[in-house]
Amino acid sequence: MPHLRSTLLALVTVLLSACGPEPPPGTPVSTVRSGTAMPVASAPTASASAPDGAPDEPARVFLGDGRMRHGGYISAIAVDSTGARVATGGWDQMVRVWDAADGKRISTCPAGGDPRAIALSRGGALVAVSRFGRSADALWGMTNLVVVCDTHDGSVVRELQIDDLGCCNDALAFDAAGDRLWASGPKKLVSWDARTWTRTETPIPSGRTVRSFWFAPNGHVWMLGWDAKDDATLIVHDATAGTDLERHRPRVRAAHARPAAFAPSGAEVAMGDGDGSVWLYGHGGVVRHLTTALPPAPVVGPRTPPPPDVQAIAYSPDGTLLATADEVRGVVLWDAASLALVRRVMPERRLVHDVQFTPDGRTLLVEAFQPSLLAFDVQTGEPRYVFEAHGGPVVAVAVSPDGSRIATGSDDETVRIWDARSARTLHAVAIPANGYWAESQKVTALAWSRDGRNVFVGATQERVLVVDAETGAITATVEADDHKFRKRVRLSVARDGSALFTLTDLRLRRFDLPSLAQRSEHLGMDLSAMAALRDAPEIVVAERPYVTIVTADGLREHHTIELLGGTVALLAAGPAGQLAMDGPAGHVSIWSLDALDTTREPARPSPLAAIAADAEQVLALAYSEDGKLLATAGRERVVRVWDTRTFELVRELRGHEDRIVALAWAPDGRHLVSGSHDTTAIVWSLAPPSATTR
Repeated sequence: MPHLRSTLLALVTVLLSACGPEPPPGTPVSTVRSGTAMPVASAPTASASAPDGAPDEPARVFLGDGRMRHGGYISAIAVDSTGARVATGGWDQMVRVWDAADGKRISTCPAGGDPRAIALSRGGALVAVSRFGRSADALWGMTNLVVVCDTHDGSVVRELQIDDLGCCNDALAFDAAGDRLWASGPKKLVSWDARTWTRTETPIPSGRTVRSFWFAPNGHVWMLGWDAKDDATLIVHDATAGTDLERHRPRVRAAHARPAAFAPSGAEVAMGDGDGSVWLYGHGGVVRHLTTALPPAPVVGPRTPPPPDVQAIAYSPDGTLLATADEVRGVVLWDAASLALVRRVMPERRLVHDVQFTPDGRTLLVEAFQPSLLAFDVQTGEPRYVFEAHGGPVVAVAVSPDGSRIATGSDDETVRIWDARSARTLHAVAIPANGYWAESQKVTALAWSRDGRNVFVGATQERVLVVDAETGAITATVEADDHKFRKRVRLSVARDGSALFTLTDLRLRRFDLPSLAQRSEHLGMDLSAMAALRDAPEIVVAERPYVTIVTADGLREHHTIELLGGTVALLAAGPAGQLAMDGPAGHVSIWSLDALDTTREPARPSPLAAIAADAEQVLALAYSEDGKLLATAGRERVVRVWDTRTFELVRELRGHEDRIVALAWAPDGRHLVSGSHDTTAIVWSLAPPSATTR
């Protein structure tokens, strides 16, 4: 976030620098005493992440811009009548209001579910979002709700119910005067007075289910509805008289899934079809036709590709341009009068859910099934905002051995290498396609070479890429398995830098460094996690229903340890033979391998502690380099730091807006990096352990 970055630049200069001044010591959030031989340290109950503004911790720096961005895919957008504010609803079940000029967030409102439609009042004072909700009294246990929030502070003003059917609400809008809020429903329109929230129902005489509606300048309501057979009907309705003035049958196939847009003049409706066609209907059923499809291409392969599916349509505010989005041309601008192609705005072939013009007609907003909202200059077709950020969840983080650079990997099929001092991207590396599984190139793990020259990237299809950290070029690829399934690869580099270890569901492999020659292999079933021991040349592998210790050189099985807690997805090796592993209900178990009872097979480790690390599920574990601290994080969106001698809670770190799935310590032990599904990574500055533990 730029407003945070500007205030933190002075602090960033000391981040990840062992020679810099000490950060101010922080006060532990809470301390939990150890108990019996298997103590349980309890964490506080879950709470919402810290709001925008001053952070709870001494210092934090964001890697990745949070503007125009959600923790999940954006599913609805709206622009206020002045063009000053943009509202978005996302699969993170949040509604966010943004400043349209610079993309900074104004407020956040909890939707309580996945938004289906969103609307801003005239002047942008209120934002309304429709969603499904659960109700014991409703048919099928679901109901349609509208949540109304104040855009200034994000507070919930009202919660309104549309119906008890739990379906059919795809449109939501304030009228031109801003006096009433309207929502579509089954065989009716529902509206509320924006001052008293008195509810009014407007039945549709034709008995159609309304999916889209628009208010014409003359006060008539244009509606697009469907009957029980999913046949489309275009209706011009007089809301005052309660009668339908016109009804037409559009030439649209599978119309229940097609987009539609209403011309500002009130004279025409554009509807998309599944064959790349756009049908334009005026009063009296006057029809015009636009095809967005490209000329037929030569057939490649055994079958002809399907026609493009028109995904979104929008008119510019002055009615001169028509924007369409399909799977072949991308987002295209057309002359609304002549239907001639004007400009391709976003030529990439990607799914698009919605497009909207800003009121001044100079910017086109594109909702493209990703966590960030895209914006393009209508005159040039160039992006209006360029943010330094991942386009998907950050699932892996790693800090270079000297602490000067940070690598982050994302589901957006890229790896970014950041300068730790300036929080700027040094390199953005795209994961290339690989054979049959070209559609899935997600990053699953990251690790630095001990000399800091290379970043090892674990990717789907069970392969590892070697990235030159100085140039960002991919210099080599190694295979972590012989079967190219779309599964994750885990990585670990030997502490002396002599070997790279890769783990898939079936194989643990050792590659010598820097030659990348495969030396040895360990076969197993359901391999889920690994950790290199600090005090012995051995690797610990979670292999249901056991944990296996193998030699780091030849990967020969040394000991088998009985798993007492069930399936393990996370392992972390700490000091003095400590081994941390995730458990059920958000717990982390700490075991000692130093006192391993090898007189029986499988061997039995000694329990040290069990900590309640997360209210729901632990998704990341990491010991600091000196082994004095253990960091845990998960679905609760909170990083917790624990003293590894007493297993007391040292610090809670709040700032992420979605689950945290990756943790990595800087070599100095005073800085921690966390990666989250909110598409950002945060660098946390922590006081030395001696200042926060007793």
